[in-house]
Amino acid sequence: MDRVHGRLLRWRLLAPLLAALLAGCATAPGRLVAVDDAGRLDRARVEAAAGPLVARGAAVAVFVVAQGDDRGEDFARRLDAVGLLRGGQIVPEGIGIYVSLAPRYSELRAGGRWSDALPPRRLRAIREEALNVELRAGRPT
Repeated sequence: MDRVHGRLLRWRLLAPLLAALLAGCATAPGRLVAVDDAGRLDRARVEAAAGPLVARGAAVAVFVVAQGDDRGEDFARRLDAVGLLRGGQIVPEGIGIYVSLAPRYSELRAGGRWSDALPPRRLRAIREEALNVELRAGRPT
């Protein structure tokens, strides 16, 4: 798959997701939590990407860690530390992205408020067909 085709495919996967999220959510502003222990994120790009969701009440959490785990336990601890985990689940307004560089692991979670737009199958597709592709190319932002 050439580079342009790959980007178009990722955009086609992400565009409906973003449209569904934006169309169905008009509420008080949310917040963004970006933790970059690995020093790999472009904070301005993360803020710009999360902005429309935050404006619609999403609590967006992005974690990029140099040393994490591949079981989701570190992700859960970090979500809990910033108040986005209740009863072992991400809060209803939450959307979480976790990337561990060692071991290599990524995970996406979405709270109940986003479950129609982000069911588990769609989260898996985004992770496998967009996020992990960019991570393998050395572009964590």
